[in-house]
Amino acid sequence: MPQPSPGPSPTGCPGTRVPGHTECLAHLADPDRAAYLAGLRPGADIDHRFTPFTHALLDALLDALRDPATGHPRLGSAWFEAATFERDAGFESATFKGDAWFRAATFERVALFESATFECADRLGPLVCVGRVNLSGAVFGAPVTLSIAARRLECRRTRWSSTAEVRLRYATVDFSHAVFE
Repeated sequence: MPQPSPGPSPTGCPGTRVPGHTECLAHLADPDRAAYLAGLRPGADIDHRFTPFTHALLDALLDALRDPATGHPRLGSAWFEAATFERDAGFESATFKGDAWFRAATFERVALFESATFECADRLGPLVCVGRVNLSGAVFGAPVTLSIAARRLECRRTRWSSTAEVRLRYATVDFSHAVFE
């Protein structure tokens, strides 16, 4: 579990501070952000609670976690609690080896988890997405609770290897060809 956030930065941003800095990832100076991202390795645990993500910033973070063997992002435990994601947020083909905390996260358009693998995450959400959440082709390897408020949830060819509880608000759902083992 991540450490409690030390509170807002000197600029007032509530984002979790990058270790060794006084700002969150979104507000770090470019050289400090580049150094932090260069120090990440595939499978690293990350803590970016309350952080505002642009499309470019999320892409840079996931590129830093990209496994050269597969070409896909690989995250250890990932804490995005109360983070906000501008536009479309793409976690396609990412592997979450540990916790995947998106509690109170907000996606301003679309949340893309297509073909993602959640090896042992026990929950996804509760999260809010203005548009749709796409979990098509995703694999859940452990018992999981999904809590999602969105217009649409797509789970085409999604595979649950264990029990799943799906809590939805406002969403229409597509479970076409989903596998519940």
